[in-house]
Amino acid sequence: MLGFSLTGLFILTCSYLAVQPLCRTVNEETICQTNYEAFLKSPPNEKGDTLAGLAGSLAFLWIIVTVLMQGRELSYQREELERMRETQEEQTKLLTAENVRRDQAAADAKIRAMYEVLRSSLKDMAFMEFKFEATPGDRGKRTTIPFLNASSGSRIRTHITGMGPTEWAEKIDKTRNLVIKHRTEKNCAVLAPEPPVSWFACLSQVDVIIREANIEGSEAMIEWVLHDLKLPLLKKVLKEALEDRSMWAQPDELTKNMGNHA
Repeated sequence: MLGFSLTGLFILTCSYLAVQPLCRTVNEETICQTNYEAFLKSPPNEKGDTLAGLAGSLAFLWIIVTVLMQGRELSYQREELERMRETQEEQTKLLTAENVRRDQAAADAKIRAMYEVLRSSLKDMAFMEFKFEATPGDRGKRTTIPFLNASSGSRIRTHITGMGPTEWAEKIDKTRNLVIKHRTEKNCAVLAPEPPVSWFACLSQVDVIIREANIEGSEAMIEWVLHDLKLPLLKKVLKEALEDRSMWAQPDELTKNMGNHA
């Protein structure tokens, strides 16, 4: 459209110049005629030069028009490419967000599956029995009798019956306090068992669940593991109980310690 408009303007300009008068003085006589009439009366070589000049001007005009049109088309193409790029970026963001949600859901599902395994481990934890025998005293002096593997004496038992992590932590802590109380306040000798493998296994599982929740879990999963289930409390109580030698001291070690105390 721009090219045709400029071409029409060029033709109108040439037509206007063609009808303009051209006056010359010949032998003291002024002769006036239009440029077009002068063109018709001019020699062939001048006609050719004039037409060549007009054609060159028109060609140069169309070169300018072509450059302008190409520039406009390139601008449209850039705008279209920019819109396509923005659309692709939006699609990439949506796909990335969907992948993140899917990965997050898979991570949360894995943590929940690990917790179900922990629940089974808690239910299957070994039956524990602590046996106590009173230590007789003679005029206030403490002595130690051999540890008896007998059913007499006080007993503290812990047994998992499907309790949750919080109840289990309270049970372990209560058992630990009772064992220490019998050994210290009541002057009882204890035939302590070895720390059960199941306790170490549960401690390891709890530690893995907490670590996975902090690294890969969603905010809701972290809230569930740390605050709803209170697994850090169970981890703390289990670790303290397993590391407390007053619960798991062997007979020889306990006899030596009590002898040194006496």
